[in-house]
Amino acid sequence: MSTTITVTSAAELNQALSQATGGETILLAAGDYGKLVIKDTQFASNVTIKSADPSAQASFSEVYLSNTSNITFDEITFDYTYSLGDKNHVNKFQISHSRNITIDNSVFDGDFASGTGTSADGTGFGKGLVIRNSNNVDVINTEFHSWWKALGAAKSSDINFSGNNIHTIRSDGISLGEVQGVLIENNYIHDFGGAAGSNDHRDMIQVQRSSGTGSSDIIIRNNVLDMGAGDYTQGIWFGGDKSLYANPGDWHYNVTIDNNIIYNAHANGLSVHMTNGLSITNNTLIAVPSQQTGGVAIPKISVTGGSKNVTIEQNVAPAILGHKTQPDWTVQDNVLIQNTNPSAPGYYDNIFQYIATAANDGYNQYGVIAGGTIELLDAGSSLVDNYPYDYNSWVGGSSTTVVNTGGSGTNTNTTPTAPSTGTTTTTAPDSGTTTAPDSGTSTPTAPSGGAPAPTAPSGGASAPTAPDSDGPQFPGGLGGFFGGTIGGGNTGGGGGGQSSPLNFGWLSQAGLSEPSSFDFDFSGNDAVRTPQLPFWGNGNATPNTFGPGIFLGGVNTGSDFGGDRTDSGLGGIANDDDVQFVDSFGGFFGDFWG
Repeated sequence: MSTTITVTSAAELNQALSQATGGETILLAAGDYGKLVIKDTQFASNVTIKSADPSAQASFSEVYLSNTSNITFDEITFDYTYSLGDKNHVNKFQISHSRNITIDNSVFDGDFASGTGTSADGTGFGKGLVIRNSNNVDVINTEFHSWWKALGAAKSSDINFSGNNIHTIRSDGISLGEVQGVLIENNYIHDFGGAAGSNDHRDMIQVQRSSGTGSSDIIIRNNVLDMGAGDYTQGIWFGGDKSLYANPGDWHYNVTIDNNIIYNAHANGLSVHMTNGLSITNNTLIAVPSQQTGGVAIPKISVTGGSKNVTIEQNVAPAILGHKTQPDWTVQDNVLIQNTNPSAPGYYDNIFQYIATAANDGYNQYGVIAGGTIELLDAGSSLVDNYPYDYNSWVGGSSTTVVNTGGSGTNTNTTPTAPSTGTTTTTAPDSGTTTAPDSGTSTPTAPSGGAPAPTAPSGGASAPTAPDSDGPQFPGGLGGFFGGTIGGGNTGGGGGGQSSPLNFGWLSQAGLSEPSSFDFDFSGNDAVRTPQLPFWGNGNATPNTFGPGIFLGGVNTGSDFGGDRTDSGLGGIANDDDVQFVDSFGGFFGDFWG
């Protein structure tokens, strides 16, 4: 039988939790409840912590769940306040070694750095929510704003991120690593703002492989990723990091990317590295005009050529990279679009109706003109079919208007009066129902929310055996960092005139025996803001230069991006410190990730 308990202070909340066994709903009067710690507590059934008045939400300044199960937070504000000296990765809200946790209809209210005397002032700081070594965690209908990185999960399974509104983020919207059974659906991710010179690596959705280990059974569908009035970002990014083709554990398996719409101005609109069992269907990628955004390149669909069992079908995009003659790839019924030549096929003005543009409206909605190739092939995202509509209302999560972008992070939320505060620490109740939490390595099942469980594609990708070595190939021996160079100077742009060469030749860790082969796609406006013109190069690892104003970056090593990569800015190129692939931040794309 369910029980409802109303509390008005942290002490009363602590008492209610210590006596709960499962099935209780604890209603919180408006106010700040400070720091909440729930540790080694397994309730027999769900315990809900909820604001008594949704219009005056209760808040926490810190929440730590550890080795805990069966808790729901509903209509709660998780409120971080920046303090001078905080690190950009400060994390006040954590779920670790826990299971059956839900956060619904809530707000993760970040803050902006101030007083640092750096470009970080006035930008989002800290991490919103970090999930580690946990399973069956739902974060739904929730808003994240004013963070360095908003929402992340690592070494976890059965994760559901749905219906969330993620905006005003400095670096990553959603970041994943070593996860199984993930649903990312119906989210509105938009309006990021970087800190100049910070080397932040902005991704709206990123799946990292920092330790080399891949992820599996991931569905990314029905999301709107719109740079809006913010800075350009990478859209959906599955990077290579420390992965090796010869190691089955480094691969991603069973990834579905379906029915998303991406408005951006970066080459990596949708980029996936080294995946077995990949379906990219009915996505729409649209380049936002560079004169409006200062963006660096046209977003494309890019898949490394060594990936296995790949389907790329019925997408609308400026380009699709990676497909050659692979027998286990299906690439068909895609519509290629462009915004540079009015006389050529796929010109934007001939296929899109501009219902809203960021220049005029602060967001983008490009409807499809009836009767054209997109409609004939039933290509692209169906999310455009119902334009015009309000994204914030569609997504289900609220949308806070951030009105002070340089200091406290003040917003339009009602500030409740504070009851007595303190640290709430809950230990296991004496119910006799304590069970060991899941280790986070269980067989993935469908996340709650009605989505079917991810299954292996017809190509048989579910068996993680060693892939064939027909990805990027490199000569044996490979003791060096890179031999030979591609050089050139950056004539301007955000890279700050960097001039170090990109060393080029033999990778240090591949240990293979065939000549290397590369495809390049990058844009002439990266450094000099000229019109977006593609350049291509194919061949072995011989020195080459691809046109004026193109600088193939300096080698960067650093700790920002998972400890493996930092970016050198708009005009530069980022390298992994193990020299296994070249990132495309700054408009360069290398199809030799390995």
